[in-house]
Amino acid sequence: MARGEPRACRGDRRRRHARRARPRGRRHRPHRHRQRLRRHPRRSRGSPARVRLPAPLRGAHGEGLVRPGSQEAGLRQHPPSGRGLGGELLVSTAHRDGQLVFNAFTELTPGHHFDGTWRLPAVRDRSYLKLKTWTDMARTLERGCFDAVFIADGLGLGGTFGGSHDHAMSHGFLFPNNDAIIVATAMAAATENLSAIFTSSLIQNHPFEFARLASTLDHLVDGRMGWNVVTSALENSFKNVGYDALPSREERYARADEFLEVVYKLWEGSWADDAVIADVETGVWSDPSRIRKIDHKGRSFSTEGPHQSQPSPQRTPFLATPGGSTYAIDLAAQHGELFLTAAPSIEVLKDTKRMLDAKLRSYGRDPKSVKLMQMSHFVIGSTREEAMRKLEETFSYIDPLSDLVVLGGIASLDLGMRPYDEPFRIDDEPRMKAHFARQLEALGNPDVVTIGQLTGFPEHTLKDLVFAGTPEEIADRLEEWRDAGLGGCNVGDYAFHGGYDDFVDHLCPVLQERGLMQREYTRGSLRNKVFGEGDRLPSSHPAAAYRWWA
Repeated sequence: MARGEPRACRGDRRRRHARRARPRGRRHRPHRHRQRLRRHPRRSRGSPARVRLPAPLRGAHGEGLVRPGSQEAGLRQHPPSGRGLGGELLVSTAHRDGQLVFNAFTELTPGHHFDGTWRLPAVRDRSYLKLKTWTDMARTLERGCFDAVFIADGLGLGGTFGGSHDHAMSHGFLFPNNDAIIVATAMAAATENLSAIFTSSLIQNHPFEFARLASTLDHLVDGRMGWNVVTSALENSFKNVGYDALPSREERYARADEFLEVVYKLWEGSWADDAVIADVETGVWSDPSRIRKIDHKGRSFSTEGPHQSQPSPQRTPFLATPGGSTYAIDLAAQHGELFLTAAPSIEVLKDTKRMLDAKLRSYGRDPKSVKLMQMSHFVIGSTREEAMRKLEETFSYIDPLSDLVVLGGIASLDLGMRPYDEPFRIDDEPRMKAHFARQLEALGNPDVVTIGQLTGFPEHTLKDLVFAGTPEEIADRLEEWRDAGLGGCNVGDYAFHGGYDDFVDHLCPVLQERGLMQREYTRGSLRNKVFGEGDRLPSSHPAAAYRWWA
């Protein structure tokens, strides 16, 4: 099968066994890197094959949930993902035309999106600390043709609530929390086509060290790796890595700009495409004249180079960025390929899409070069009433104040210091005023507000991010969101992987029938799977400025 040809999602045991039985000789070719360069000529992406720039690069910075498939569930069975109604193998002719990107959104913690869900009867035998839990989940996601698993992470306790971190710690809510990179690699390695996007803060590694780590992972999983770029906004996170206090938002994003500049220099500019020779006869592995130091000396970072890893399939890993502030939108427009948001309505999504597209154009990038992703949860039933019963049962284990803990943590604000319905002058809370600027504008910029008005609590809560109903009803709603500018969903799991079983068995086939979700995988890197334009970043991306031109 030629590179770039779609691969069907794994739907039944016979196809999985047949795949294991295939000869493996093709995976062990000599001089693989030279072959890869010939298969992916850089001229097709707008850059010459050989480029030379002798001077070093210098930058501007110097329970009760019913198991799917059971008679109790009442959900009709669909053909396996990747198969038609008659069982035939389905292959698309266009690359993802009208299809959404679907990532599983999870974290190595007892409670990710909602506190208390670890108490669900169906969840209690699924330990988040067992590798098998995660590799089983990866295979389920691949069976459904999910694009990737997107693993969140954090370096510290969430924001305080009522003057302490007790709520999060006592409820097992985003605490304890374990490293995302290790499990992301394991999940990608346990599958053939599923990609993995890991979260890594710009404060947890030096850019030289991180560039080497990311390149290594990209090599080991053949380019099926992405990086969720976060600046960190929790005071406890910064204090855990040696800071005295939380830097200002301006400082954090300025540091992010320089961090990205350094890793781009290492990934894109330190090695020429033809630097690796691997000539068995002469004993020459690489051409020193095609490898160079970057000699970066900036405000926050200094590194000499060269990059310690030879170029990986994507060079720069697939880039995701999260957030909802104007700073986050600006970062996504400059650097991102996926932008994760949590819009409570289609109207807010449209507004975010307009701002993102305008920013992308201002940076000379095509609005189609960034997928707008919505954080979502899906609760599926044979009827809407059944789905709502599942949803209410799940939320019966959750403290509703956790919504305010989450929102406060994101904003680095303590939203528990006053009752949510108590009026206060917004000018007395400058950080809150800055974070909730868009909400204040929608309210008419009042002088006096309440926490409830700013957050929508309790009328609008994290429940607003839930799609509940039959598979057909959910597909109808997703079509509306897609037509409003949605590029995909980061699918949360209300039942710690049990929700993904429901999604794959009952919702995936309907979405695939509607053309909302891929039926098969495109070969190659995560970037090629999503955009279908090769492994490398396009020339309009700022990282391309650091490539080795000759």
